[in-house]
Amino acid sequence: MKHYLFLALIVTVFLCGCATQRGTINTFYEPSYQQGSISTLVVPTIRNARLAPSESQQIGRTINQALIAKNPGIKIVSANNFANFLNDEGLVDEYSDFIEDYVTSGIANREFLLKLANNGYDGVMMSELSNAFRQDGVYGMHQGQTRITIGVTIINTKTNDIVWTASADGLKGTPTTLDVAPPMIEAVNLAVDKIKESVPIL
Repeated sequence: MKHYLFLALIVTVFLCGCATQRGTINTFYEPSYQQGSISTLVVPTIRNARLAPSESQQIGRTINQALIAKNPGIKIVSANNFANFLNDEGLVDEYSDFIEDYVTSGIANREFLLKLANNGYDGVMMSELSNAFRQDGVYGMHQGQTRITIGVTIINTKTNDIVWTASADGLKGTPTTLDVAPPMIEAVNLAVDKIKESVPIL
């Protein structure tokens, strides 16, 4: 009987374990940046979002609120207002090319940024979801796990300088090897929390 109880205890410990929950971040803030240079910041929709539209919007609102808390005088231009501006000015294709070139080369098109600057937009914040991974738990092998990376970059439209960049990882694991992977939004929220803590003074 004792052997059965001991075996049951071992199995229980093996199955239950501990849930993993972790957020980490790496950031860079341009030391030569003159604070106060950006008073109007464009915040387009997060790219590659594998989330429901409402979840993507909530991420944007959360980061925007953190920016405003650190920079009470800043004006945030929402994704919707920015989309209207691009349509009104006939810049939709140019913006698409700008994003594609930046993602490919890491170099922001100065000509497009100057068009934003000339329309009163001092900075643009680009964000992207990447490295999305979900794995259900498998008995005898591993627990369920979901992880994601959120990259955020703020560029000064007048100087073409990267003012601030951050790469935050969120990792959410299940407590047992029998659970399905946590929803993606749970890992995203862990990464977003790290970004909120690290937003710069502009």
